[in-house]
Order: sequence, then C-alpha cells, then structure tokens
Amino acid sequence: MEVYVIIPIFWLICGILCAFIASRKNRSGVAWFFLGFLTGIIGLILVFFVEEIEYEEFEDDDVVYICEKCGNQVILDKKDLKNIDIVVCMNCKNEIKIKKELQKNEKKTSLTCPGCGEDLFFDKKESCNVECPKCNTKIKLK
Repeated sequence: MEVYVIIPIFWLICGILCAFIASRKNRSGVAWFFLGFLTGIIGLILVFFVEEIEYEEFEDDDVVYICEKCGNQVILDKKDLKNIDIVVCMNCKNEIKIKKELQKNEKKTSLTCPGCGEDLFFDKKESCNVECPKCNTKIKLK
C-alpha cells in the first residue's frame, strides 16, 4: 500500500479510538473524533489523561432546576425550598427564581425546556425522560 493511503487510515483509526474512549468517559465523542483524527497518536495520548465526568445522583427529595443561561443543573433539597425564593447558579451566577407552585405541590418537580423556554412540571416518579408538550423536545435527566 502507498503511504498516501496508510496515513489517512491511521488518522481515521486514531479518531475512532479517541471518540470511543472519550464517550466512555462521558465526554463528547464527536469533538474527540476530530481531535484524534487531526492529531493522530497525540490525541490518543491526551484522551487517556482526561478525567471521567461523573453525574450527580438525585435523591427522592431533591428538586432540579436548570439554569436558563448556561444549562447547569441546580439541585436543591425539598426542605430548603420553603426558606428561599432565589437560587444562584454556581456556574454563571444567574439568579433562578423558585416557583411557588412547586412549593405547594411537593410531589412535582420543575425544569425549563431548553427548546422553547416553557416551564415543565412532572412527577418525580415518572421516568427520567420528559417531553415538552409545546415543542416536543425530549429532555433526559440523569
């Protein structure tokens, strides 16, 4: 085989391996594919040193708010909702107003749809997949 064929195949394999390893570490597989494809073996070395992103587990009495600015999840204990009106996002310092309807009905939790901005309320007992009735955006909570 010609060198002109072997080198792009090697870069393609590096990109695929980087994407696979990165997705196992909860990182963006697409971004790491391009990084591995463009940098070759250097991308593979880098992806081994990247730490795994761990998601927080929610307890039954937790309420999740999603910041409208940055999309960061703000997790509150249900007991804390009675004492506060505003929560500050730790990521972008955006102020999130606590919805009073949620405090009255503590079996429901709330989030804002990233597609249309609609406030969604759903039972905690429902599955982790929520669909916005207005724009049909599917939201997966972990």
